[in-house]
Amino acid sequence: MPQDLSKLVLDPDVTRHEFRRVASIVGWTIRGFGSDEPDEPFEEAWGTRGQRREVHFVEDPFIGLSYLLLEPADRDTVLKELDGQLHIWSTAEAIEAARNPSDSQLRAQLVRILALSAPAVQEPASLATLRAAAQDEAAEVRESVVLSSAYLPTWPAVHKLLADMAESDPVPALRADAQAMLDTLNSDPELAE
Repeated sequence: MPQDLSKLVLDPDVTRHEFRRVASIVGWTIRGFGSDEPDEPFEEAWGTRGQRREVHFVEDPFIGLSYLLLEPADRDTVLKELDGQLHIWSTAEAIEAARNPSDSQLRAQLVRILALSAPAVQEPASLATLRAAAQDEAAEVRESVVLSSAYLPTWPAVHKLLADMAESDPVPALRADAQAMLDTLNSDPELAE
């Protein structure tokens, strides 16, 4: 996924149908469809009002969330056009929400939301939340850290976090997953440049 595109993370309750309904209400028109294979992200291209901007709606089965991809310069305009009709997560909101949920499934989901909403450049508050999640008592939360790291490939501290998990996570399968993700990130020629 290109790192130069901005992501607007939709609430997990926002379905493809709900997004289409809101996009139509705000005057957007569909421009094209991508793959609808079960193991690949589903993608639709939408033109905003006046067709000045293109927004891609993505349902990503790998991370289990939907989001919008757009040019960073279009972010504020797109948010204004949507006018609060869809719940879009900010990084700050995800960090705050991840502080105290008692449910491990919710904590795992919030880690994924945080990773998608975080900026391409490493930032301390998000990193602190990921580090805490990597130490969570629930294996599913730690697994979310491993999966989510794929969306933060340019963060040096994420590579270190994966290396630490590969070395010391109490679950052997998670140690292996962390090592595999680290190997994948380290083999990406775009990141090695």
